[in-house]
Amino acid sequence: MIIAMAITYLVGNLFLKNVIARPRPCAVDPGVTLKIPFPSEYSFPSGHTSNGFAGAVTIFSYYRKAGILSLLVAAIIAFSRLYFFVHYPTDILGGIVLGTLDALLAVYLVKRLEDRADAKTVSDNDKTGHR
Repeated sequence: MIIAMAITYLVGNLFLKNVIARPRPCAVDPGVTLKIPFPSEYSFPSGHTSNGFAGAVTIFSYYRKAGILSLLVAAIIAFSRLYFFVHYPTDILGGIVLGTLDALLAVYLVKRLEDRADAKTVSDNDKTGHR
């Protein structure tokens, strides 16, 4: 999960937000009174949403029941960003896609590393005659 969230942070918060530089809806319509502090970063993609889905999809990849609950929590986080008027719906959609793809990439990379470690262990055991 840490790997997925790190990828999400690097790609979403450090790269995409600054390249796209989309102002937040609360910045475009300053007449809205915010219930939370004004966020300092750009709007697209939603960092809360992408991190929520990165974590939830990672959990779902390993533990289905806990993953379903995690996906529900991630969806609530995503909705909260709209409710607090700090993101557009497309920011949320972008966060869902980014977080999901980053989680799938991280799970794939970790499984590949685990497979390599298992293959090396089997190979080492064959050479030494241990099982």
